[in-house]
Amino acid sequence: MFFYNNVIKAFDSGINTVSGLIDAMDGAFILEIYQVLNKIQQENNTYSKLAEQLLVELSKDFNEREYEKHIEKINYLPIPHILDSDWRFTSKTTKFLCSYLKDILKPQNNLILIGVPSLFLLLNENEQLIDMATLLIERNNIAQNMTGNPNIICGDIRNVRLYNCADVVLCDPPWYMDSTKYFLDAAKAMLHKDGILLMIVPPKGVRSSVEREYNELIDYAEKQGLIFTQILEGALNYVTPPFEMNTLINAGLKCFPIDWRKGNMMVFTKKKNTLLSSNMTTEPYQSEWLETQVQNVRFKVRDYTNPHQTKAIEHLCDNDIYPTVSMQLSLKEEVNIWTSGNRVYRCKNPFLFRTALSLVQTQGFARNNIFAVLNKTSETVEYLDLIEYIVRTEESEYAHYWSKRC
Repeated sequence: MFFYNNVIKAFDSGINTVSGLIDAMDGAFILEIYQVLNKIQQENNTYSKLAEQLLVELSKDFNEREYEKHIEKINYLPIPHILDSDWRFTSKTTKFLCSYLKDILKPQNNLILIGVPSLFLLLNENEQLIDMATLLIERNNIAQNMTGNPNIICGDIRNVRLYNCADVVLCDPPWYMDSTKYFLDAAKAMLHKDGILLMIVPPKGVRSSVEREYNELIDYAEKQGLIFTQILEGALNYVTPPFEMNTLINAGLKCFPIDWRKGNMMVFTKKKNTLLSSNMTTEPYQSEWLETQVQNVRFKVRDYTNPHQTKAIEHLCDNDIYPTVSMQLSLKEEVNIWTSGNRVYRCKNPFLFRTALSLVQTQGFARNNIFAVLNKTSETVEYLDLIEYIVRTEESEYAHYWSKRC
């Protein structure tokens, strides 16, 4: 009822446009808003006609130009993938963050970014900030395209040990409390006394528990010697990535503000070094997903198999599109192929599928060349058919927006 009540409250206040409703819902997942509008429209109540009007607006043809103008022109980064929790800022947001950092950083200050590779690249191109000592810590494969840069650590922050070396740390963790806490633990260790932590957190409209999570985070930070000073609400916006766009379109949405996703930024100051032991795990992080990129489409495959599976490929979702961008859905445990367009499958032979992917990556779709390496079985043919279908489909769906910037 949380989202339903918030939509009704917005309608009661006189809001009657999609953009106005999105603003009033303070970061709520747009699919939640869409589902509530469908419910209200079917109820035949005071707001049913208004809900119907907004649903018509959300169902209009997708505006490609609106999408393209929000994508920041960043080289070296591949198309985002849901398993990387990779949402990228809009151009407006990156400009805001550059300006904000310029105001709080002094010459020769040390800045550490945790999980914000796109901002790292832009800061290195910003003439006013180029003298700042900026370090990026990034665990996902996107950092591998930037290897060789001495200011990049490709690894998980749970395994990175840096102490008293930063004046400012900016973190963008996945929006779950456990992740936020271990990002905070790492940042606390990195900061000098009186250093500043900028922690990006979800707005209150994302879920009913966010306000309680804020209080929990502030209390936790204080015990770690970090004092909360302010929160910048609605300061940040993200571009809807291809994996999220496919989920929305598959659910019936087509026309929506491409920068609808918002973020807040909490500001903390480190007032003391504490002896409180960190809650961070010391277990090495190693992703179970192995990645292969074919043209501009990213495939992640893991070795999980279902012993009862008889078909070469199991289709798990409507149109093969994962129905959410949340990692809380139990269905994810059944998936062993995941694409950057948010298509998911379970294959019987992940090793063979990865081998086929690698051959397509190097040989293209020249099947005779591939069959010179792999036996031409019905299973191999089915895997190659699926790979070709995914690449052709996702290249046409989204890759042309990002390909010049990857």
